[in-house]
Amino acid sequence: MGLPMGDDNRVDDVKRLREVASQSLRANLVTHDSGTFLRAGAHHFASLWTRDFAYAVPGLCAIGERAAAEHHLSTILKQTASDGLVPRILERGSSAWTVLKWTLFRPLQMEAGEKNDWRGSKLKAEYLGEHGTRALDAGLLVLLASFSMANPGFLSAHHEELKKVFRYYETLTGGWRQLLTQEEFEDWQDSARRSGCVSYCNLLLLWVLHHAQRFEWVSPGDLARMTALFNATFARVNGLIPLRSGGAQISLETQLHAIEMGLEFPSWRTHVDGMWKDLKRSDLWLRGLGLPIHPRYHDDEISFFTKAVGLRHYHDAFRWTWLIAETGRIALLFNDLEVAEVCASELVRSLGPQGVGEILELKTPRPVRTWTYRSEAPFSWGAARTLQFCDLWSERVTASPSKSSPLST
Repeated sequence: MGLPMGDDNRVDDVKRLREVASQSLRANLVTHDSGTFLRAGAHHFASLWTRDFAYAVPGLCAIGERAAAEHHLSTILKQTASDGLVPRILERGSSAWTVLKWTLFRPLQMEAGEKNDWRGSKLKAEYLGEHGTRALDAGLLVLLASFSMANPGFLSAHHEELKKVFRYYETLTGGWRQLLTQEEFEDWQDSARRSGCVSYCNLLLLWVLHHAQRFEWVSPGDLARMTALFNATFARVNGLIPLRSGGAQISLETQLHAIEMGLEFPSWRTHVDGMWKDLKRSDLWLRGLGLPIHPRYHDDEISFFTKAVGLRHYHDAFRWTWLIAETGRIALLFNDLEVAEVCASELVRSLGPQGVGEILELKTPRPVRTWTYRSEAPFSWGAARTLQFCDLWSERVTASPSKSSPLST
């Protein structure tokens, strides 16, 4: 049986949410002499952050900006270092100055943010962040974004560049014989010292390896070995994948990605059956919708700058719009309208005058504001994932009966 239609008010809410999300994403498109790019935000994240962009590619395609997505991807691939490391950021100036300027002085400046006309400027690639570390997940996300485009012409034109990025991770894993390890501040939760062998980047790697089989970049034996290593290292905790081997912390994005990967690849499905139900009864879920991780990080795991600007809990006690939208989308894939409706309500209530924002307070849908920091808005990553959620809602709830989920809840 399909999902119920939902009341008219909720349908109108989702329509409005999609319209605002689309406007938010378009507001962050940047015009350059070489073509169109997508910046992460309008203020402190007004740089071309590779990670944020890669997560936003499906949203760009959903609003008819496939050409911008392909141009941005092409530029990243052309700027890839000789060893296969993709740029963390593309900038016309200094991303560190952009973040500092808008973090410390935004209350004194116009809300309109940075101008998005970059014509006449030269883009430069930044490979390392303020801690001297790379974005280990960025290359994996670029590969996944490229695969998601489902454009044989694009994949053919950039085959060698994509393969170079892929080989970067093959080298890091000793030829697919060990899992990835990372330094501090190297993945999306980069306010925290998530070092060592972390499940998030390794799950992304497995996702890439599943896709890479169709290009014969990896053998079935190598994929089986890496899958076995992952499952042995990250033994489930109450049915969920821990951040580190033997640890208690559970990171939300890893659970959501693992579930979606099970929907996409039957060979992975048995590893995540029942995970949705386990997630919904976890402490992470009960503490707050869209919360990135639980338990919280220790104080000494958080970077000094993050604490200095009043964001001690940036990645462990604030709720992220992209994670709320992603939770709602996975809920729809499981025909879980109750959870999807809560996600839609929270996202609608969080909308501000500048559209879809970045982070929300733990107990209310209000955007976070500290004495130096305001939640970024419009925020491309959150807007793009909200678009995906709204479009799946229209497909499954409003327009037509839903398909039954191939995974048990």
